[in-house]
Amino acid sequence: LPFSSEKLIVLFNNNKMLNYFGFYPLFVVVVVYNFFINESCNIPPALWCNSENVATECSVLDACLYYNTSQLDKKIKLTLLYETLCPDCQEFILNTLQRYVWKYGQDFVDFNLIPYGNARRTQLNNTWTIQCQHGPVECALNKLHGCAISKLVYVGKWFPLIVCLEEAAKLKMDPDAAFLLCSKKKKLDQTLSIAIYKCANGVEGDLIQLQMAEITENVKPHPHYFVPWILISDLSTAQLQIYQNGFFNFLCDWHLGSVPKGCAEFTNLFKQRKNLQVYKDQK
Repeated sequence: LPFSSEKLIVLFNNNKMLNYFGFYPLFVVVVVYNFFINESCNIPPALWCNSENVATECSVLDACLYYNTSQLDKKIKLTLLYETLCPDCQEFILNTLQRYVWKYGQDFVDFNLIPYGNARRTQLNNTWTIQCQHGPVECALNKLHGCAISKLVYVGKWFPLIVCLEEAAKLKMDPDAAFLLCSKKKKLDQTLSIAIYKCANGVEGDLIQLQMAEITENVKPHPHYFVPWILISDLSTAQLQIYQNGFFNFLCDWHLGSVPKGCAEFTNLFKQRKNLQVYKDQK
């Protein structure tokens, strides 16, 4: 795919696929001007940065070196678009995120949750109205999640609360009862609990939801088509969503630099379980 100057090219991390021209699952964007691909390069773009020889042959050595050095051992920014009563979102948060990414990946993953999902907003006479896919209760829970994230700030405080609230939602608890239970369970400071509650039941919560709507409606290059919907480094692509299965393995593979401690622990655990299964099968 040769192209000439003043074109933007999206490059790739190791064996991750990403292409500016239409099949680009992922993330890190490098803008290169006055650039020309060597027509003798017959290597798929996803492999350009795999080796120095390939990068040289495909005329992207400088860009690959820049990416490899600038992203070395940096945290991966993970953003999740979700809605609180969506069963698949609950499954992703409670199992994929809590069970694996949160447990093993806190040292190399930055978490960013956007509770809005497939809601729709309309404006009449300068007043916004939000309709949620699963009804008014979901709107109330979305507000509660947004206020909790906003007020608690630190992910180590708000993520466990979000998990608790989603567990309560699965049990069909109403928002007030769920928050009372989870604020006690997670031992929230009373002042913060009151602030979150007032936010979720007032104008501040509405304004936060409008902020969440703005973020959700403007993800690029692809809009979200369903939830849960994941972004990496603020980039949204449809193809990225195939990695929701085996997501923690994907994050470990994507991370550039030394192997994170959590990835090593997870790999060892997987090997132990696999060996145990082989042993059981042989008996």
